[in-house]
Amino acid sequence: MTDGHLYLLDNLNTRPQLGWQIDPFGGSTTMAAFFAEMGFQAYVNDRIDYRVELSRAEHHDMEFVWRQPSPFFQANNELDLMTHTLDVLYMSPAGAIFEDTDVGKADKPLTPENIEARSLEVATQIKERAKLYTTNHVLIPFGGDFFFHNASAEFDNMDLMIEYINSKPWGMKLHYATLSEYFEALHAANKTYSVFKQDYLPYVWPAPDCVWTGFYTSRPALKGFTRRTEELIRSADTLYVNALARSWSADLLPMFAEAYDNIVTGRKAVAIMQHHDAVTGTAAEHTVAAYNVMLQNATTAGQQALVLLSQTLLNSTGQVPALTANFSEIADALPAGKTIAVVLHNSLAQSRDEYVRLLVPTQTVAVADANGTSIVSQLIPAAPDADGWFLYFRVSVPALGFSTYFLSSASSSDQLGAAVVSKSSPDVSIENEFYAISFSDKTNLMEAILLKNSSESLPFTQQYYEYMSDLGSAYIFRARGAASPIVGNLKSVVSVGPLVQEIQQVISPELRLRVRLFAGGEYIEFENYVGVLKEDTNLITRFSTGLASSGGQFFTDNNGLVMMERVYDRAVPVENSYYPAATNAYLGDASHVMNIITNQPHGVTSPFNGAMELMLHRRLPTRGFPPLGLPESLNDTTPVSDTFRMTLSALADGPRLRHAQSLTVNNPLQPVFGVSASASDWAKSFATTFSPLASELPANVHLLSLKARSAPDADEPSKVIFRLQHLYEMDEDAVFSQAATVNVSSVFAAYGFGVPQETVLTMNLPAANVSRWHWNTQQGASRFAAPPSQDATSIEASAREKARLAASQRFADTSDFSVTLHALQIRSFLVDVGASLR
Repeated sequence: MTDGHLYLLDNLNTRPQLGWQIDPFGGSTTMAAFFAEMGFQAYVNDRIDYRVELSRAEHHDMEFVWRQPSPFFQANNELDLMTHTLDVLYMSPAGAIFEDTDVGKADKPLTPENIEARSLEVATQIKERAKLYTTNHVLIPFGGDFFFHNASAEFDNMDLMIEYINSKPWGMKLHYATLSEYFEALHAANKTYSVFKQDYLPYVWPAPDCVWTGFYTSRPALKGFTRRTEELIRSADTLYVNALARSWSADLLPMFAEAYDNIVTGRKAVAIMQHHDAVTGTAAEHTVAAYNVMLQNATTAGQQALVLLSQTLLNSTGQVPALTANFSEIADALPAGKTIAVVLHNSLAQSRDEYVRLLVPTQTVAVADANGTSIVSQLIPAAPDADGWFLYFRVSVPALGFSTYFLSSASSSDQLGAAVVSKSSPDVSIENEFYAISFSDKTNLMEAILLKNSSESLPFTQQYYEYMSDLGSAYIFRARGAASPIVGNLKSVVSVGPLVQEIQQVISPELRLRVRLFAGGEYIEFENYVGVLKEDTNLITRFSTGLASSGGQFFTDNNGLVMMERVYDRAVPVENSYYPAATNAYLGDASHVMNIITNQPHGVTSPFNGAMELMLHRRLPTRGFPPLGLPESLNDTTPVSDTFRMTLSALADGPRLRHAQSLTVNNPLQPVFGVSASASDWAKSFATTFSPLASELPANVHLLSLKARSAPDADEPSKVIFRLQHLYEMDEDAVFSQAATVNVSSVFAAYGFGVPQETVLTMNLPAANVSRWHWNTQQGASRFAAPPSQDATSIEASAREKARLAASQRFADTSDFSVTLHALQIRSFLVDVGASLR
């Protein structure tokens, strides 16, 4: 959205003020709030649950004010969004389609003989539509999918129809209009509207068992590839700004231009994947193949940007290192006696202390830190029947910086500093400082988790199940009865060492699981390998706990921003109670909570109290419903390796663990690699650490964006998009939900920021210039119509709004750049970077 809005501003001097999102498969409250943050006045949507649409139509409530359900957003009505829901699909009325398209045949051209009947047909539809809305202004879509290839036929015939209808005493006047004209007329009518605080998920069609919850998981390999590309480009963006701030010179302009072009290639690919038939997995096979090629090209471009920018930042003596972003290209240097430098970039504004895994070709390897000091490392076989070893070692990387670690060949596994080769254990259990996981001697399935902090043992099982489907599709999940457990000759291999304890389980040749605990890690890691599924199968992993969650209640994230309460409805088939989890989900009781943190989207539900299941993969070669849109089945045989984390803790610790793990999982360290004769030789020539921040950001504040606004310029400082996000909801945590203040001038002193300008979310309008329309609401007036009542939440909202308005005007110089963030707040700024270097 940001790149598109800035393109329109730069090339057409236009700022969109209205949203048109008429073909998503449902709708989220967070997107409505984001549109409001962009300065939008109103928004048009479509594709909502047909039962809800019928109810809204019956009550003349097809236009309403959409409000976030979070307590903060309910009080903070500045993010209310006027929403118009189309009563039919986004197509021209029947009788007014004047060309053949991929979705239907044209109506006959208008003639003197048929214009009366055809115009009356359309006018009748308009009158029926008018009954559903509150004013005498009626919005009629003109066009649709694949329309206007023959624009002359469309407009010539529509001109005739408009003229004819306007000449008749039918009580209506038609004219061509933009959305702006429609909403201006709606606003001038000064009506009062209801307030809606939920989302439109799942999307249900008016057909038997036609619930659009399959696409939450469809084509998981494509979903994962999209997320990995997004993570890579985010790292390249932050690294680019780091290089601008530290190393800008006119001589480096070609390098910066090349790196920026590569980053833009990645940004465009990630943006295209947000199409409603892209990351959703609902495209045709040949289109999916094209998406994969595009993402691979974007990955190559992003990696090249990482290499170019890393070479600049590592250059401390005038020498440029040879680097690659692919470890496999230089892994054979280890058995050849060379040293491999591993440079790890951190795109977060908090320091990192975590584990890195690399696939190495030898089990005689040693690891050293940036000072050349040996550190503990551990090897685990990559697979029971495969060559290679997973090398694990613990790293510390400064906020927005990098650290270097060195791999070298050891003469033997007994050499001092050599990686510890994991030992097999007859005990079917693993543990660390926080958890002890026990497995059944009879079934090899997990049976309990001991929380060491409280010495509480909770029943816990993990097992794979499959829902069989008939007439399912990439869009639709349609279960044929209850899920069946996958029962096989389960084999387990336990590996233990100083850093990692892991159990590998082979359920079948096409299904494997690795469960890991890391020394000092407050999470359990699950790595699922899924090969080719049986036909007409939806594969899930189900966690059954001793938690006393009640009423089928669980929570999933809403676009990664807030957690939405969900309820499993036992009165209808399971597909009706599946919801998307883009980054995390949780369930709990009065004392404990289980968080699931994912690194790509999944469909999630809670089929009974204390249980949560994630859908991992789908294969449906029998083509199902709907017949339109995707003219083929979902015969997806792509293998998938999917890793997610789980935390099980006291209730009070749940939010802290969820946010911390989500940040880490979805913003991984990005490596580049080089080869040297030794660690000391490398360190003589190149920087081994980089720590650009004076201090790291608070744990409840996320550096959401640090990216160049445009290509580098030899004469002007580069403008940078700088966004900060408060991670916590109101009252989510006693400490971290409190407002946080960041002295940007101090923390980012090394970046040479110029005077900041606060903007809307997509950077195309100064925040001080935002002027959104007032809408009257039935459930408490929005802030534009009357001040909120002064209860606790409205006082918080008022403080947030005052801070936003004041901050957008008060930055007089670079020394006074201090930002206060309240719960869930995102604040966006345009700043010059590296001005002092020019």
